Amino acid sequence: MLLIHANYLDEDFRLVQGDIEIEDGKILRVGKDLPRKEEDLAVDCAGSYTVVPGFVDVHIHGCAGADTCDATREALEAMAAFLLAHGVTSFCPTTMTTSREIIQAALLAAKDMMDHPMEGGARVVGVNMEGPFIAKERKGAQKEEDILPPDFLLFQRFYEESGGRMSSLSLIHISEPTRRTPTSY
Repeated sequence: MLLIHANYLDEDFRLVQGDIEIEDGKILRVGKDLPRKEEDLAVDCAGSYTVVPGFVDVHIHGCAGADTCDATREALEAMAAFLLAHGVTSFCPTTMTTSREIIQAALLAAKDMMDHPMEGGARVVGVNMEGPFIAKERKGAQKEEDILPPDFLLFQRFYEESGGRMSSLSLIHISEPTRRTPTSY
C-alpha cells in the first residue's frame, strides 16, 4: 500500500510531503514520487492527512473505566483499545502501591498481553511498577499500609513473574542521616 502526497516528519523532523510505502503494517520507505504499479493500492492524502508515529505511553495507571491494578487481562484490553483509538500504539501499564497479590496479578496480566497481543489495541511493551518500595514521607496518593521497604528478593520475584519485561521501577527510599567522621571513609 502507498500513501501518496502525505505530510510526514522526515529524518530531521521537518514536515515534508511525499509518499509512504507500507507492507504488512510496516513502513518500507518514504520519499517523493515513489514508483508504483497500477495494481498497487494508493491512498491520496493530498491536503488531508499528516502521518505521525504512534505515541508510546510509558506511565498510565488506567483509562476507559479500567485500571492496571484491576489486575486482569480484560482491564488491560479495555485500556489498549481506548489508547489505540487515541493514537497510542504501545504502552506500559503502571501499577501503584497496593498489595503484593494485586501487583503479582497485574504483572501476570501484563505478561499475558505481551505474550499474546490483542488485535485492535495498543501493544503492552513493558510494565512500569510504581511502588511498593517507596518512602512513606514521599508517598503522595499511595496507600501507606501497602508501602514496603526496599526488598531485592521480592523485586526479583516480581521481575521474574513479569517475564523480565519490567520497563521501569519507582523506588524512593529515605534513610536515616548518618554522621561520618574522617575515620569512617
